[in-house]
Amino acid sequence: MADAARVRLATFKIQRTVLQMFVCIVVVLSSTFGGTCKSEELTEWIAPKDSNAIRINRVELADASASAYRFRILNAGPHSLLVFRSPRVPSKLHNDFEAKINVIASIAGLRPGLIVLLPNQIDPRTGKPLQTIVRGEILREIDVEKQLSVKATKQAIEFQLSSLRAELHQPDIDVHGAVVVGIAMMVEAIPGEQFVEIRDSEYGPVVTVDDEIEQIAANAFSTSNTVSVDVHNFVPLDISLDSIQLNHQPTILRITPDHGESIETLHQMGLNTIWVHDFRQTERARELYDSEFAVLVTPPHPEFEPGDFSKLLQALPPLDQLCPSGSGWILGTRVSKEDLPHLLAWSREVRSGDRKLQRPQLADVTEAEGAVAREIDLIGIGRHVVGRPDSFGELRNLLFRRRRS
Repeated sequence: MADAARVRLATFKIQRTVLQMFVCIVVVLSSTFGGTCKSEELTEWIAPKDSNAIRINRVELADASASAYRFRILNAGPHSLLVFRSPRVPSKLHNDFEAKINVIASIAGLRPGLIVLLPNQIDPRTGKPLQTIVRGEILREIDVEKQLSVKATKQAIEFQLSSLRAELHQPDIDVHGAVVVGIAMMVEAIPGEQFVEIRDSEYGPVVTVDDEIEQIAANAFSTSNTVSVDVHNFVPLDISLDSIQLNHQPTILRITPDHGESIETLHQMGLNTIWVHDFRQTERARELYDSEFAVLVTPPHPEFEPGDFSKLLQALPPLDQLCPSGSGWILGTRVSKEDLPHLLAWSREVRSGDRKLQRPQLADVTEAEGAVAREIDLIGIGRHVVGRPDSFGELRNLLFRRRRS
């Protein structure tokens, strides 16, 4: 009996020790990964300053929760981007980070964002650590409460960094130690009166930062600091070796040329990308973008020396201003081998004119795909037999030779 009692006592001590170790591990992990923070922890939303044309007032809501902020915006000028900011617990930037915000607005186009601080990169405009915003999904419905999310995916971060490099004219930006310091709500204020109500939000998982970075983050919302926001009114199109992504989500492009069809008809056809032939149709491109379509645009042609595409006579104007709603460029279909010198020279000039946004290029060729692929981001192989001198048998033999090679 005594031996059995000693065994039970020893077993109890071992279990108690294991339990204490487990509790210690949980405490350590809890201090490192803060989990998802609810809006009750920090609910302050900072409105942008008034300008000569825009007035912003906070409207008190007697029957709403303490975390709800309602703003009345009076815009007597043209379309303007307004950024509402909310400081949050600093967290290391990682690919699982996500923020969700519930909003109601009388206008569409609102977009949440993560305010990211780069402590090792100085902003030449302010002399302080650089800030930028990783943007999320767009509000499409008005006067209805919707939850908008923004995720710090690898594609979203890379897209914003490429915009930063072009904006600052710096090929190298030090992203080491990047920290999320808050969330933002970007509002494209149209002329007239509008209301925006920001409700509950979630934010995390939070990964704690060291004291030095936390002190830098504490100064991120001072009035002298600015947040770099480069507004792009287009659906981001990313092309890599293993995927095509629209708005940072893997997809298959379903494209049709635009013939002025109604938006309802295009949605019923199950399309996600529309090809606008004329780059001057900016209103149509904006209408398609507002209806959640990616827009491919045929860019303007530069002027070359006749017969010599290496000699440029007239360069292209800045394409980010000329075609603001295009997700990418399509440089033609069924391009033959004889037209390749023009295609490649055209492509290089488009990249030069679109140096700020560097949107992807697409083209459909009949041959020499390898040479074209070194310049064009996405190529199609459109060798059409009907109406050409090649027979069906010759096309079959050509395909056989390509497969063997």
